[in-house]
Amino acid sequence: MTVMGCFSLNLSVSIVLHAELNGAMLAIETVFQRGWNRLWLENDSLLVIQAFRNPDLVPWKLTKR
Repeated sequence: MTVMGCFSLNLSVSIVLHAELNGAMLAIETVFQRGWNRLWLENDSLLVIQAFRNPDLVPWKLTKR
């Protein structure tokens, strides 16, 4: 496996779910912008996984992103 990239940033948020969702969304946006067709996204947050399956679980503040 070849690592194509990684990132870290300060989101200035104190809610773990927001930070986890922002990280996942940023990874997906980056892949889309670069035209890549594969993404391996690892996440240990069950809430984030459930949020991708059920968008109603995404906090309103993040749905407008």
